Amino acid sequence: MSRAQFLKLLAATAGGAALASCSTGPKNEATNQTTPAPAQDSFPLTIDTAFGPTTIDKAPTRVVCLGWINGDVCASLGVIPVLQAAITWGNNENNSNDWFDAAVTKLGAEQPQRYDETDGPDFTAIAAANPDVIINVIGAMDQQQFDKLSKIAPVVTYASDSGDWMTPWDRATTIIGSALGLDAKAKEVVDRVSGKMKQVGKNNPAIQGATFIPSALDPKDENPISLYAPDDVRSVFFEGIGMKRAPILKEADFSGGFYGSWSPERADELQSQFLYTWSTLENAHEVIKNDPLLGKIPAVAKDAFVADNNQRQALALGTSPLGIEWLIDETDFIDQVNAAAEKGTR
Repeated sequence: MSRAQFLKLLAATAGGAALASCSTGPKNEATNQTTPAPAQDSFPLTIDTAFGPTTIDKAPTRVVCLGWINGDVCASLGVIPVLQAAITWGNNENNSNDWFDAAVTKLGAEQPQRYDETDGPDFTAIAAANPDVIINVIGAMDQQQFDKLSKIAPVVTYASDSGDWMTPWDRATTIIGSALGLDAKAKEVVDRVSGKMKQVGKNNPAIQGATFIPSALDPKDENPISLYAPDDVRSVFFEGIGMKRAPILKEADFSGGFYGSWSPERADELQSQFLYTWSTLENAHEVIKNDPLLGKIPAVAKDAFVADNNQRQALALGTSPLGIEWLIDETDFIDQVNAAAEKGTR
């Protein structure tokens, strides 16, 4: 698989067309509902989206989410889906992820049913779920899809100043919390996770203030250097733990979306104290370090980089509150970042 194919796959896997019929409110046997109960006095409310305003007349009790990240955010707010797309990249044995499953267990809820999202949104299944609201804050959408879905239920997407895959986890949590009548809960979640991320920087001096470059490097690809945009989940994560985007990234062209290419002839200009790269290669660290072109990247030359080929970690990296907490608490990813940053800040 080329890096270009991977980037498309990661985007699709990260939110794509996954739909999940969710329930809110106190748990009962009929609907797999979970706490907390929404604030009834918040409704009706109107949310401005990139495709037009959406009015929600009453607190939703059945919610459909396009994209599993939106379902993850719902779970962080105490809302567990009853129907969700199967995760087929970076998935666990439940075709889910570990942090979502942990939330299901903690809430005493049932696992959602899962379906194959390969062919995109299943409008028939969405309609059959009888939703009160449809959520696609993190993901991709066009006007035609928005209009078609709006005939089923109000649709909440990213805002007009955002775009496909470009809504940070904290802003998405706030928007989704508002749509569900769970504003207070959303603020609690954002404050908790943001605080945990800031503490990472405080606990690791090499991380705090270090400049970083988020990338996807592959010496075998026709475009061996790709860089992630400022609003991409990876950038948001590293900034959240106290790092700063390297100034050279201002010269990159991200007009095409969440990533852009960089000329390999300019590899030595990519100055930073730390570099993150996703890679599908075996022994990626050594392959990249020993490559005659990629080895000219300053952070690579100083061994101040993390080459990650762990799919589950890639899915958790900056995507949702639950994923971020899992990455920090349950893996050694931060230790890897800190060790690399120590080399880059010497």
